[in-house]
Amino acid sequence: MNAKQAISAALAYVVVGSSVMLLSATELAMADSEWRCPAASRLEARTLGDRFNQQRAFDLAGECYRVAGEYSLANLAFSRAAEPDREVAARTLATNRDEVKAQVRRFQQALRALRP
Repeated sequence: MNAKQAISAALAYVVVGSSVMLLSATELAMADSEWRCPAASRLEARTLGDRFNQQRAFDLAGECYRVAGEYSLANLAFSRAAEPDREVAARTLATNRDEVKAQVRRFQQALRALRP
């Protein structure tokens, strides 16, 4: 393997690692669009939103508040629903960061091995 091939291979590791990190973050950031409020009226939606909020089902609470026209409550519920996702995303990004750092180290080692 010549120097040019080694550099290309090492750069491929870095590109793949960066892509994996971005895809993981994107998957974690995407909200589940299948949530629907089972309410038949705006008043019922507000009541269900309160109930779901107490049960810590924040996605459903937010959707019901939205149907009821209570947008500030919906935003608050949706932000509460996103908190655990942020924690998972932070852990995943830290893991991916460590993997990318390891790939960079391997790349540097490959370059050192090619030097006379």
